[in-house]
Amino acid sequence: DWLGYDDGTREAPAGLLVAPADLPNNRTPEGEALGEALAAKGYQTSPRKIDPNTGFSLSIGDDLEFSDGDWSLGYIAALRYAQNWDQRLEERAFYALVGDNLVRQQNSERETTERAIDTGLFTSMGLRVGEHHVVNATVMQVRQTTDEVQTDTGILGNGEFERLQSLEWIENELQVGQINGEHSLPSFGNLVVGWQYTKAKASREAPNSRDYRFGYNETTDTFRFNVFGFEQRFESLADDATDYKLDLRLPLEFREGLGVTVQTGLAKLSKERDSSIRRFRFGTTGPTFQSDNPEVFFNPDTIGQGLRDYRLSSRTQPTDIYSATVDLDAYYLALDGYWNDFRLYLGARQEDILQEVRTVTPFDPNATPQIGLIDETDLLPAASLTWAYSDKAQVRMAYGKSVARPDIREQSPSNFIDPLLDLRVEGDPNLEQTGITNLDVRWEYYFSATESFSLALFQKDFTKPIELVESPASGTLLKVINAEAATNRGAEVDYYRSFDGIQRLPWLSRWTEQVPWNWSEVFLGFNYAYIDSEIDLGSSGGISTNSVRPLQGQSPYVGNVSLAWLPASGNVEATLLYNVFGERISQVGANGRPDTYEQPFKQLDFTMSAKLPWEGWKMKLRLKNLLDPEAIYTVGDEVARRYSKGREIALSIEWRL
Repeated sequence: DWLGYDDGTREAPAGLLVAPADLPNNRTPEGEALGEALAAKGYQTSPRKIDPNTGFSLSIGDDLEFSDGDWSLGYIAALRYAQNWDQRLEERAFYALVGDNLVRQQNSERETTERAIDTGLFTSMGLRVGEHHVVNATVMQVRQTTDEVQTDTGILGNGEFERLQSLEWIENELQVGQINGEHSLPSFGNLVVGWQYTKAKASREAPNSRDYRFGYNETTDTFRFNVFGFEQRFESLADDATDYKLDLRLPLEFREGLGVTVQTGLAKLSKERDSSIRRFRFGTTGPTFQSDNPEVFFNPDTIGQGLRDYRLSSRTQPTDIYSATVDLDAYYLALDGYWNDFRLYLGARQEDILQEVRTVTPFDPNATPQIGLIDETDLLPAASLTWAYSDKAQVRMAYGKSVARPDIREQSPSNFIDPLLDLRVEGDPNLEQTGITNLDVRWEYYFSATESFSLALFQKDFTKPIELVESPASGTLLKVINAEAATNRGAEVDYYRSFDGIQRLPWLSRWTEQVPWNWSEVFLGFNYAYIDSEIDLGSSGGISTNSVRPLQGQSPYVGNVSLAWLPASGNVEATLLYNVFGERISQVGANGRPDTYEQPFKQLDFTMSAKLPWEGWKMKLRLKNLLDPEAIYTVGDEVARRYSKGREIALSIEWRL
């Protein structure tokens, strides 16, 4: 487990993950044995002491030259391991509109303990042949495993005081192999040929997830396990993708100050996915026990074949299994030209996409599958004009079109969990892609090669944007829809410069000369964006309270300020960073209930690194969320969610040979 690989305790018993029709009858010895094997996996949780977060990384690399430097071979290899714990206490409430008033129908406290194990392996080699040929090969594996226990206690969905508990172990893994190259051909007018081949595999395994429900007994002031609110799941998802790219660039210079680079290329992406969820439960018609320990109910001694025994049965849903294929072919042509102080880019990209998601019922292999299909050809133009009217300033105008396509899981009616809201989401096979038109104007001024100021105006228009709204079936089930249209427009200002000029101010010089640092080594960074967003749900709004409103998840403003001390010696570096965002919709309201807004959150972080007295040694310190404000979500004037993210202190030591 400590490496993020299940040690076998959560593995499904042999013969369990078959088609529901092939599952042994629970009134046979085979069915009883299978139930006993599953029950032996265990259910009870226990308190334990959380260890400090730990981690390490190791890397090695070199660049070897041959033939007097005409050839070189570079390589780097790295590995990392990190184990982090997180515990959160959260207040949650659900409100409904009754008459003109918001009435709280659910009120609970959620306790979550999560252990995250991150591992990574990376290796890359690059071969340079002369001045005109480079070939690189890269292999990497990234793996993240989370072990989570979540407990909700309070008045929940049925209006009674109860406790819900879930246990999850989730393994996510990505494996990538890539080879690419670039070749400059002087004999063909300095034509540059670039190519790339990528093979990637991704997987998600969630073995033996368990959901429990406990009823509350006021007389004894205890919780009692509810056998009918119990489910065990085994989830599996596998992606396999292949990507090819070829790019050609031909620079043409007609005279000094006038030239163009002709660019063209193609790309092909092929992807396959298989996803399945298998659900199980134990049921009985016999008496139940008075206990809050699930293992009193479910253990090899209580599993049998009789009517009064606990028997294993399948609870797999008709939409729990789907597969998908994606084929994307793309071609582009672009002209990147310059004329003295002007630079003009004109290009177009054509994308042919065939994305098919097939959801099949596991109960009838001959049943007609539900198919989500995107079969489109899109021509996506792009243009930009840049005027560098001085050595330090330029103006840039840009226009472009792009598309945002539904995620594969959003095109299947199978449910998935939204990681931000922690609510179930139902996909839609009829979902369509979103068209996006971008416009922006940016002015940039450079004080130096590393110091700048910029001001930008932008607008994005969306056709058929994808949004999450509440399903009429349940207040805790969301669904994805295509809205009619949406717009994002706003302005952004960005500044980064040292305090060097402050030393030259006469009225401050006496004070600035007394400080023990050089003002040219102190930098101020500032970024602020104002965004005005609007979405029109149109006829897809259904029971949503507001058919016209700001985009979900879009803040009206986002800002950050940084103050950094970066001495030229590099012996010590320190940065103080402040971030804030404006209130934004986290969940769309329905049936007259207002939208849920995440309130502004202000975060202050500090990082510092310092060289130690020994050769090659460095210390790094990170202080995260120093202010530790509460994260608050509101519905009207009522609080729907409240929790503290907590402060984080991290200390690391680096040794470089």
